[in-house]
Amino acid sequence: MSTSLKEQIFTLLKLQKNETETIKIQHLLDSIPRKINALDAKLSEYEQKIADQEQQQGQLKKKYSDNEADVQINSDRIERSLAKLNFVKTNKEYQALLKEIDDVKSVNSRIEDEMLADLEQIEENEKRIAVTKDEYIREADKINSEKKLIQTRAAKDREMLVQFESEWELITQMIEPVNLKRFKKIKTMIPDSRVIVLVTDAVCGGCNMTIMPQTYNELQRSDKLMLCPHCQRMIYHE
Repeated sequence: MSTSLKEQIFTLLKLQKNETETIKIQHLLDSIPRKINALDAKLSEYEQKIADQEQQQGQLKKKYSDNEADVQINSDRIERSLAKLNFVKTNKEYQALLKEIDDVKSVNSRIEDEMLADLEQIEENEKRIAVTKDEYIREADKINSEKKLIQTRAAKDREMLVQFESEWELITQMIEPVNLKRFKKIKTMIPDSRVIVLVTDAVCGGCNMTIMPQTYNELQRSDKLMLCPHCQRMIYHE
């Protein structure tokens, strides 16, 4: 193997490593919006949970307030009915008025029982909402720290990407145009980033297929880049 070929192989391997690392970094950067969205979705779940709990609490408080108003209205009715008792003229009217008062009192008693149960539920809900809000605050702190860490890493990755892109320009200038053209063409035809691979004991490091003895011997003597007859990757022998 000539010195020139060794240099070309070394430079092509360097280019391959550069592109592999560039792809890896780009994938990491591309995944950032998805990671951030997933973290934001967690917070949104807590926010929605708090909103639902507060809405339920609001409805319960309104129900309690409406019942409280109804009790007051009924109490006023009872007061007016009691005042009328002094002016009724017949026993029938008196009994009818007493029944009306008892009926309203019965309604008020039922409403007050319901209000008592609602009040207990309101107090329970307040505790539950407070717990959820505490959980939200802790989760928000944790998520904001994670987002900050992701953004810090992303900034470093972007710097690294710029560095790799600059190196790529320098590396490609050191590769013979025919070899660079072949490298790019093969890259579009294979399923992974290994365009140039080592052949060990007549086995291709890309497809793991055995190369014919004649081709293997030629590879060891050749002063030009050869391709694997099976996968068409560039091959070399140390």
